[in-house]
Amino acid sequence: ETVWQIEAYDMTLILKEDCLTDPLYLAAGTSYVSAVQARLQAAGIVQTSIEDYVDTVLPADREFDIGTSELEIINTLLSEINFNDIHCDADGVFIVSAYREPNGLNVTGVYKADELSILERDTQSELDYYAMPNVFIAVCSNPDLDQDYKSVWTNDNSASPFSTIQRGRNITSEIYRPKAIASQTDLDTYIRRKAYEVMSQKYEKLVFATGLNPLHGSGEILSVDHPDTTGIYEESAWSMELSADGRMQHIGRKLVQL
Repeated sequence: ETVWQIEAYDMTLILKEDCLTDPLYLAAGTSYVSAVQARLQAAGIVQTSIEDYVDTVLPADREFDIGTSELEIINTLLSEINFNDIHCDADGVFIVSAYREPNGLNVTGVYKADELSILERDTQSELDYYAMPNVFIAVCSNPDLDQDYKSVWTNDNSASPFSTIQRGRNITSEIYRPKAIASQTDLDTYIRRKAYEVMSQKYEKLVFATGLNPLHGSGEILSVDHPDTTGIYEESAWSMELSADGRMQHIGRKLVQL
């Protein structure tokens, strides 16, 4: 019997290992998307899928020091315009895409307990409501920018168990301090995104198993109809046993409605 042990990496490792040998200067007015494209080209990346409909430009000159990885540069620039971190798909294409708040209209996978189901019976579920903030604050104060920015997002959704209405009081988050941001609108989107990420980590977590399904990618939105639970979940992790009778484990967070 021959056993192979394979250690594999996402192709973004190329960007992590490729670091600046000279300082990088980006002038104010440079398109964010163009700057990202230039860093990908500098790293020899040719297979890309880039959303380029935004025309946001750097509000101030930027400099990155020697030794900074291309991955850090790219993800820093993307974060300032509320894009997702760069990642690769199953075909090795580098994906640059705008962040979109997950919602039940974008379901990409369905697991339903019926005669064709590959769902297994047992599930695990947990809730963590402790110290969940319902007021989130972001401040961007940078002397290189023309102005300081502040954004406050308040969860006042009466249907949310964490809201100011349901709890009858404000529970304030840590103060988020991005080093740079493109505009007030981008900071408003930034803090709403932070609120979603924090709340989704605390909301109901569901662990369930199925038969092997190789059609899963990153950030799937799953509709689950199981005897234990029914709802829409954002898949945060999955793993497979690579054998003929293997099983697939899924970890999902119940979709948060802001």
